[in-house]
Amino acid sequence: VNFPNADGSLKQICADDDELAGYLAQLTTDFPDILVSNSCPFANTNSPFAISGSSYLDINSDSCRTSTQKIPYSKYRIIESQGLSTDFFAGSAGDYEYTLPAGTYTYMPEVPYGDDLFLIYPEENSVTLSDSSPSVAQDFCFISSQDLDIVDVTLIPLEGARPGFDAKYRITFTNTGSIIKDGDIVLEFPDDVLDLVSAIPMTTSEEEGLLTWSFEGLIPFETRSIDFTMNLNSPMEDPALVGGSILNYTARVSPIGNVTITSYWSYLNQEVVNSFDPNDKTCLDGDVLLEEQVGQSLKYMIRFENTGTAEAVNVVVIDTIDPSSYDIRSLEVLNASHELRTEIEGNIVKFIFDDIYLPFEDATNDGYVTFRINTLPDLELGHDIRNRAGIYFDFNFPIITNTTSTVVSEITSVVDLDGDDLHISYYPNPTTQQVQIESDEPIDHLELLTVDGRVAASYDFKGGVFMHTVSLDGMMSGVYLITVHSGDRQSSGRVVVR
Repeated sequence: VNFPNADGSLKQICADDDELAGYLAQLTTDFPDILVSNSCPFANTNSPFAISGSSYLDINSDSCRTSTQKIPYSKYRIIESQGLSTDFFAGSAGDYEYTLPAGTYTYMPEVPYGDDLFLIYPEENSVTLSDSSPSVAQDFCFISSQDLDIVDVTLIPLEGARPGFDAKYRITFTNTGSIIKDGDIVLEFPDDVLDLVSAIPMTTSEEEGLLTWSFEGLIPFETRSIDFTMNLNSPMEDPALVGGSILNYTARVSPIGNVTITSYWSYLNQEVVNSFDPNDKTCLDGDVLLEEQVGQSLKYMIRFENTGTAEAVNVVVIDTIDPSSYDIRSLEVLNASHELRTEIEGNIVKFIFDDIYLPFEDATNDGYVTFRINTLPDLELGHDIRNRAGIYFDFNFPIITNTTSTVVSEITSVVDLDGDDLHISYYPNPTTQQVQIESDEPIDHLELLTVDGRVAASYDFKGGVFMHTVSLDGMMSGVYLITVHSGDRQSSGRVVVR
């Protein structure tokens, strides 16, 4: 076999492992500048035909005839004539395009939050793609069958948190319901170690440990964002921040609508680091999944940064989903830094950023994608949910991210932010009648707070106690914050009351 490369035009060879085996030695010896890979995100897939269109929300009650409101990141399932199926997603603007080889296919949108919430017209579309019919355009109309009041909020760390430095964050919130929504975005943060530097838009109000932004007229499937910057305490300040400390954030929507309360909250347990890899993966829900939360979703963020010397025309993030931990069919794209298309085949999901020309200058060379996916309902106590991704910049070999680890646990322990190993355990969680608090240091003061910051219960202990049982009689179901004081130190966590 000859590999002509006299003019330097051959840059990459991509093939299956068994195909490469016989030629790899010759390739690397004779053509050391050629990249050889078995993962080809930009390879010609011999798929010259295409389906395209949009999904609209019927906001004028006229079966979408006058609607201009598209559904971003809407999900579609496509079934081949042999019965094989795969999933793909629309982009942030609500438009989809998917290329295919010749053949007969049936495809349809997926309904968010359950089949009984929306009627879709048409329910599906069947096409035969060939040279005489190379492309088909089909729009879909989502008609709400009931009033759905929900705003989906996600808190995103745009960079690592380093002691003494500024850290940037973004809150995205999307009206995924069927009514126009007014309300507030509330951010809870540890104000003893963090100071607000700036926020766009400006805050509506600022209190101790609370920032609030009001919003009005959020129409169905509209997304807005809030960017803010925090300055972290240095190791020389009191209280000090050091590598390994955990910053606990909660972003929530108020008032709460008519969907389960956990839909309106976004938690971020961010580890403070002294240095960080700009290409990484983070489980935004932290490293613990309570046993009672098994089967619910985890949110992930994959960040990438062009540290080269030229623009990256295309970026592809490939994530292999472990079928023993996740339900791949439940994956939803939440947000992304650039326009993308998302495809799922088997247990592999590809986030494809075509023609983004990602700069290499520090101020503009970052990107990310966030998504959520349900865990399997039968995961057992101690199961380690692990995941990592590969990031491809143009035709370079992939950068492999760190491996995230989230363990199914029975008891949640919270370590306070000063790094002095104050451990607080509270259980059972979720609970119905009471929650027991245990500490390895004397507890001086304990508070149970509601989701809107009101004190539901407060306890003072002269001389301190190491254990206390909080009665939940008369408490409404929902998520509550637990704040524990020991001397000058403070730890916080959350408990779910059923």
